[in-house]
Amino acid sequence: MGNAVKTGAVIGTTIGAAAGLVVGFILAGESTSPSALIAVITVAGAGTGAVVGALVGGIDAAASGSDSQADAPLDRLRMSVVAQRDGRFGLGMSVRF
Repeated sequence: MGNAVKTGAVIGTTIGAAAGLVVGFILAGESTSPSALIAVITVAGAGTGAVVGALVGGIDAAASGSDSQADAPLDRLRMSVVAQRDGRFGLGMSVRF
């Protein structure tokens, strides 16, 4: 397995786990189940996201067929935290082209 595939799998795992954790937390927050079940739903979301992310990242890196990496300009990336009407906070990300 090449370095690009490993790196793609690790990056995909990290992003997938984070996204899955957020989705699991949101789904668990809408549940009226006991807190132990809420924790299981959240962890299951993170685990599922990690597996899917690793597969997508590894396949994408293998398909690109290159071990070289290019720097991505982060000056076009904007992150923001927005207060929601129900008292929660939302995290936003935008990329300017």
